[in-house]
Amino acid sequence: MVEGYDLGVEWLIKENDGSVRGTGVTDYRGLADIADPNIDWLKDPENTVVLLPSQFVLMVTCDVPGRSTAQIRRALPFAVEEFVATDIELMHIAHAGIKAGQPVRCNIVAHETMVNWLACFKSLGVNPGYFVADSQMLPSDSNSASVLFEGTTALVAAQDQAAIVDIDNLVFALNSLDVNEIAVINGELNPVDAGLLESNPNIVNVDMSPHGVLDYLADQFGSRSFINLLQGQYTPVRPKSAHAGKWQGVGALAAVWLLVAFVGMVAQGFWASAQADRLQEESFAIYKQAFPRESQPNTVDQLRRRMRAKLGQSGAAEENNAFVGLTAQFANVMTSSGRVDSLSYTQQREELTVEVLLDSFDDLESLKGKLAQAGIALEVVSSESEDAGVRIMSVMTSMTNGFRNSAIGRWFYGREQNEQTIIAAIAALVVIAILWAVVWKPVADWRYVETNRQQNAQQLVDWLRVNEQAAKQAASSSSNNRGSRALIPVITKAADAHNIKVNRLQPESNGVISVVLQQQSFNQIVQWIAQLNENNGVSVDRASFDSQDAPGYVNGRDTSMLDADKVFAAVHTQVTGELMQLMNGFYHNIEDGLFELAYTNQDQMQQRHLVELMRELRFRRKQLLRTFGKRVHNSSPAWLGPYEAGPELIEERMIANEMAAKCGAHFGPVLQTIAERTSHATARDVHRKDLPISPEAVSYHFVMSCRSVKFDKYSVATVQGLFQRFVLDRLGALYGRVNYELEEGGYRTAAEVGDRAMLSSA
Repeated sequence: MVEGYDLGVEWLIKENDGSVRGTGVTDYRGLADIADPNIDWLKDPENTVVLLPSQFVLMVTCDVPGRSTAQIRRALPFAVEEFVATDIELMHIAHAGIKAGQPVRCNIVAHETMVNWLACFKSLGVNPGYFVADSQMLPSDSNSASVLFEGTTALVAAQDQAAIVDIDNLVFALNSLDVNEIAVINGELNPVDAGLLESNPNIVNVDMSPHGVLDYLADQFGSRSFINLLQGQYTPVRPKSAHAGKWQGVGALAAVWLLVAFVGMVAQGFWASAQADRLQEESFAIYKQAFPRESQPNTVDQLRRRMRAKLGQSGAAEENNAFVGLTAQFANVMTSSGRVDSLSYTQQREELTVEVLLDSFDDLESLKGKLAQAGIALEVVSSESEDAGVRIMSVMTSMTNGFRNSAIGRWFYGREQNEQTIIAAIAALVVIAILWAVVWKPVADWRYVETNRQQNAQQLVDWLRVNEQAAKQAASSSSNNRGSRALIPVITKAADAHNIKVNRLQPESNGVISVVLQQQSFNQIVQWIAQLNENNGVSVDRASFDSQDAPGYVNGRDTSMLDADKVFAAVHTQVTGELMQLMNGFYHNIEDGLFELAYTNQDQMQQRHLVELMRELRFRRKQLLRTFGKRVHNSSPAWLGPYEAGPELIEERMIANEMAAKCGAHFGPVLQTIAERTSHATARDVHRKDLPISPEAVSYHFVMSCRSVKFDKYSVATVQGLFQRFVLDRLGALYGRVNYELEEGGYRTAAEVGDRAMLSSA
């Protein structure tokens, strides 16, 4: 470093109006005389720009996996490591703005070089604000390049790359660039060299400033896109504003106000909580006084429902049944050329699963567009071509359910700003947001909940007081005892009004009534259900329909009346949709999981492998999902008997069994119940591992889908734990619904069959 003090340094002092105060070439000692630390403008880092020789800076543009700025920044060292010959820990990486899904521009410099440069300027009392490679001040883009002559060498700058070459090799370097224009600076390209250029680019000789090359580069500083090397640990310290002290009093006053508001909010929350408890106790006392001989409700919701039942009031106005809306919108936009083969509705998730046969994929796009205009989101689970057209299996939900997944917040926090004042403002906003999220918001939410609970309790007490006498009369009169059987005349009367023939009505213990319909008009069924919902408070919990030969006519699904193949086809359609939703969640979270593994792994080779695996999964996500969904959908015949989708690979089957071991043991009882019901339906002995929805089968489909895109064994093993976490461990709810569907279909377990046989013999 000592001999470096004698090296020549070109300097330039430029005024705000663009005029040049002074320029020249000196060494370290001469620069110390020029850079007087007592000069006011020199104290601000924004006024000092250092242009560094490009031979010390490696410029790289690379793709880095990640969904957020923080993830990409953490993975950046692994992505650029392959471009450097030394350890990446010894290098400083400066980068341009980071945006998910776009390549990242980086400038790489040795830490030792950065430390030496900064030590030199520190000894002069200068705090530079910018370290920029000189090549980034030269004009260049995707169709143009620049050549800066400097003695016997030339600096060639193209988009995101630069090189210093000898004059003799200049033609060779320019011929390697695919550009239409070359700007020549501080010299001229001789006619012989210009004639040797293969692409015949347009040569533009740039007029130079009388103050030399440095003045020209300084003029380009404000108009060029560059990367400041002073990032991270080398970020310069900006002086505090002279007016900062004036705002301390304002900040203290604001802090006192926030403290008073916070204490008041806590006090109001405690008061509201005490009032709510008192009023709820009074509500339970009123109910107990009115109905002393009945079991008392445990919750406020139970109290309110029981009181309404005693008074004969309907609670339908407070329930939202999406079945009518979804089916009505679907019926309105369904093309006349299409055919609905099956339809299944689940109230818990408010989604409608439909299997339709369309003429072409164009009809599918038209159907999706019309449903979107009606506020209905259609997700295609699977599609396949047939002789009669295209068979589509899809799930419909209301678009309002997906609004909470908006990415506006992630987009906003992913933006970067280079201005110091904006960075300070963003830092302040982050601190305020953390305090709000950790301290203020929980207390405010708690205060709001308790206040709302107190208001609801007050309304409940007032309502009970008004209806206290009516409740006592209802308790003494048996005529007001309304159960599920009281709904049967309401349902049958409404069915007669719409010319609907009800084949069977079956009251159940939980207040639900099962209804079976055969060969009825679908439009009349929808109108009938809508009337029951609006006028009588009757809501649809589960519904399923199958198309008939007569256009517009369907069978209301009662699985006890259907053939086994239809039952299992409907169940498998629902299972396929739910598995695809779990797989979407798996791929949505897998990058976070792989980032966590890479960040905690000490082996650099495995870290690089994990970063490459993230990149591959992002590019191949659609293919993996499509292959997995197709395999699951095609395994439907396995419900009814042995099914061979192709040659089984022993090694892949062993991997799948290992992945599913924990899940299979955990869900063993419910899987055994499903296997026994399947045995009853198909009159064959079915083992739980033979089920097409068993953890072993699902894991095998996943392993084979990974094999279809030629993932290596280590990659499959890496994502094995993540697949268990996000898919296999969440199959419990799915198995519960399948067991319920088979039970509703009349298929029994071995124990249930034995009990029924005993009753029959008695």
